[in-house]
Amino acid sequence: MQRLRPLSILEQALENHYAELSEPSVKWPLVPLKMALAVAGVNKGEEDRAVAIAINALKTLSGTEREAVLAEYEVPAVVALNLEADLPWPEPMPLVDHLPASEVDLEAYRAWALERVNAITAKARAPLLTDIPGQEMLYLRKAEEAKRFVGLTEVPTDLKAAGFKFLADEVGVSAATAEDLAALWLEMDDQWSDLAAAMERPRLTAAAAIRGAEAAPEIAAALEAFEDGISGDQA
Repeated sequence: MQRLRPLSILEQALENHYAELSEPSVKWPLVPLKMALAVAGVNKGEEDRAVAIAINALKTLSGTEREAVLAEYEVPAVVALNLEADLPWPEPMPLVDHLPASEVDLEAYRAWALERVNAITAKARAPLLTDIPGQEMLYLRKAEEAKRFVGLTEVPTDLKAAGFKFLADEVGVSAATAEDLAALWLEMDDQWSDLAAAMERPRLTAAAAIRGAEAAPEIAAALEAFEDGISGDQA
């Protein structure tokens, strides 16, 4: 196939993955699938090719998996509107070598991958956090207050005057007593700490690998390893 222009680094990584497949109709991993969607959304010179790859890659997923991708990721309209189209797989390109540095948008791909790592982390944390500015600081203050409260030998009659203003304001709303509310906050804090600790090392490891990568396949591998690890932990 004749190239109409140099391939971007993202297209390069996608085409390499596509060319290496012995059978393209097997289930596509998430990272190359997202590459296909991204290329379909921005590709101009070879749009039909990119759209066909993206549509067919989505069809390798189960119906439930496909619906999840459509709900979570930005899918180009031309892909979403043509999912039922019977498009043939394009002829794979020969494996492409890395382009000269002046023609490679490696930094844009690196930035996208780092954003993706953070987005995955945020999504995993989301069930334990209310997405309101300043809410994480409030959780910390509540946990600190609960720890001080459970260390008391006697429950004060005036919680607010004793320095437990958050407990005072929430008793009767989230729990009937200050003791129950403090226990609830500490349980939530333990859950949050366990999740944060479990994710922080993989997140930092992936980010370091992506920042230090010298080529697109290294970035893709680091991102896929991170996503596979997080999916395995949550299974």
